[in-house]
Amino acid sequence: MRRTILGVLALALALLPGAASAIGILIPTDRSYGPMAIESHRVEVQITDRAAVTKVDQVFQNNTDQVLEATYIFPLPAGSSVSQFALWINGERTEGEVLEHEAAARIYQDIVARLRDPGLIEYMGGNLFKARVFPIPARGEQRVEIEFTSVLSFESGVYRYVYPMKTSGESAQTMRDFTLTARIDSAIPIQTIYSPTHEIDINRRDDNHATAGFEREHADLGKDFQLFFTVSSDDVGLSLLTHRPAGEDGFFMMMVTPRNDLEDDEIMGKHVTFVIDTSGSMSGDKMDKAKDALNFCLEHLRSDDLFNIIRFSSDVDLFSEAPVSASESNVDEAKEFVDRMRALGGTAISDALAAALEQPDEEEVPHIIVFLTDGMPTVGQTDTDRIVDDVKRSNEHRARIFVFGLGEDVNANFLDSISQENRGASEYAQGGEELEQKLSGFYGKIAFPVMADLVVKVDGDAEIYDVFPREMPDLFHGGQLLLLGRYRDDGDAEVVLGGKVGAQTKTFSYDVGFPERESDNDFLAHMWATRKVGYLLDNIRLNGEESELVDEVVTLGRRYGIVTPYTSFLVTEDVPVTTARRGQQPWAVDETQQWMFEGPAEPEAMGADDGDWGGYGGGWADSASVAAPSAAPPSTPMGGTRADYERYRALSTLPGTAGQTGTEAAEGEAGRRMSEELRDMREADRQETSGVTRYVAGRLFVQSGGAWVEDGASGASETLEIQYLSGAYFDLLAAHPELGEVLSLGEDVTLRAGEGKAIVILSASGRSSVSAGELEDIFEE
Repeated sequence: MRRTILGVLALALALLPGAASAIGILIPTDRSYGPMAIESHRVEVQITDRAAVTKVDQVFQNNTDQVLEATYIFPLPAGSSVSQFALWINGERTEGEVLEHEAAARIYQDIVARLRDPGLIEYMGGNLFKARVFPIPARGEQRVEIEFTSVLSFESGVYRYVYPMKTSGESAQTMRDFTLTARIDSAIPIQTIYSPTHEIDINRRDDNHATAGFEREHADLGKDFQLFFTVSSDDVGLSLLTHRPAGEDGFFMMMVTPRNDLEDDEIMGKHVTFVIDTSGSMSGDKMDKAKDALNFCLEHLRSDDLFNIIRFSSDVDLFSEAPVSASESNVDEAKEFVDRMRALGGTAISDALAAALEQPDEEEVPHIIVFLTDGMPTVGQTDTDRIVDDVKRSNEHRARIFVFGLGEDVNANFLDSISQENRGASEYAQGGEELEQKLSGFYGKIAFPVMADLVVKVDGDAEIYDVFPREMPDLFHGGQLLLLGRYRDDGDAEVVLGGKVGAQTKTFSYDVGFPERESDNDFLAHMWATRKVGYLLDNIRLNGEESELVDEVVTLGRRYGIVTPYTSFLVTEDVPVTTARRGQQPWAVDETQQWMFEGPAEPEAMGADDGDWGGYGGGWADSASVAAPSAAPPSTPMGGTRADYERYRALSTLPGTAGQTGTEAAEGEAGRRMSEELRDMREADRQETSGVTRYVAGRLFVQSGGAWVEDGASGASETLEIQYLSGAYFDLLAAHPELGEVLSLGEDVTLRAGEGKAIVILSASGRSSVSAGELEDIFEE
């Protein structure tokens, strides 16, 4: 009978749009119904120094024809100190109770068992707010507002705010919007504001007041919201986050941010050279929008800036023989120069860049070259490899070259080689309007330089290595720099940040600690690995394949679950998982236009031996060069996410075009897409969530046959099978609460325990009871 009820509940839950086992859930007391759908979910957070007041406004939908009574439960953030709690229902204050962790654990356990959804398991170690809600009208809405005060965690100069909302399985969505706004007021100037989980908009009113937040329609409630911010009175602040699993080197992220309220004399001038393609292919909308964007940049030059404009087609024409000051009269003359530009002739890229680099250099200010083109060189030197070499050799004063490629005829390998060899970056636009937006947005970021030619040094017992980005960018007002890397050894250290401010060199020092063990911030490992894989793939793309680089991509991709053209998980629902070989297409679109992963039924079909086959745990492609599907997937499959597919599709031609700056395969949409995907990987600042893999608590899990299997667990010589939601299951969780995040993956999970041993959680079978001794034995090394 109990199994029948649970089956009905699971079906009811599936039929409710937006139903969720997320934070703030409304569960009918009638056990034949699942949780109510979430219409909207809005959060306002007021952070004053270390105190946070969180106000939650939720609207639930009763999709039944019955007037319902329900229990509202709200899992409290782990480790938070709650001093006030209030609940309003339809505007009236309602009594509720805060349950301590033991009583809360019983409630959680009952709900998990009732709904067969492990989403709340991760919160079982914390407290819980519970309240009765009645009546809830049939086919009507129920509004619930809640407010609580908590104290933020603070460590090594970094504040951390967490709003838990993670679900398990297929992540729930709101029927309408999810909005979160965090207002930060601090007596000490606010510096870095950062979220590793969500893309946030940041608005700084002044040094002591800022707002961060996001808004999403049909929002995914699949992960907690985390917000970090740092405070410092220094002109340039630096704070450190670390993660170090047992038995290996650590990961770190340095967050570098200049003070917001800077005086005019604290902002450096700059020397900007605009190099603009006016060849015949630029005619029409492209030329009009390029001129509009260039005029925007000219209008936003500061009075202490220097600038010049170089127009090129079959010839090269300079606005001035030498850079001029950004006086009002010079800017007006420059705008007239821009207005006279006409799109005619060929494309003399080599001569134009040579003219830009021959400009007299001002040592007191950074030289920024903004280079815009829509095609390949057709006049003068046309060998792309030779042009890249010539530009690098001529750039004696280390100018930064930022490239904007416009239209379908640009070659991304060629343009990216120019920008990356000269400490810049590339952007691509398909049309004139997109170009105008990107160029004006870029200029807004680099308008106010604070420090140039940055260098970071660590003095102390710890040693840092593998730091990304490899080439330190300049620091601009309103921006922030995130450095990710590894460290070995541990202990206190002094970080010295140096750079040029005008003609002077300035240094700042910061006392930090690199711990021997740190279980928090495990997102750093995946972000670091994504950046390094992006760097390695870019090196392969621009310089050619080397076995050492490919091997490192495969190793990192496998360990951290990163999709690359060399490491593609192949997952199907009904057949074993194998590695791909050269020539096989692991992505396919079926007759219903749903995209999925494909793989042969037996590993021998691909010539895979026992060492290659992932078996129960999943497999990887090694050095596969495969063709991507011709069309993007219209929807997301059970096995992978759209992002997985799009990344693989963007990078699938990389092995065949590696090291070729002049190849046609690097031109047009395909080349642009590959360039942008690799840039996103090199600059990764949030942990990605794949539909095929999960990196949880320092462990990599692969989805196979509806189950989550830890990498390496399939070869275990000894296993302990435990039935999901049985007494043994909760005994395991009580003995090892650190497994809560792992077990929240789903009903079928296989994880490594002791050496050569694994625990297998099964939804339909397995043992319902185990002794304490058996649990202890399975974890013994």
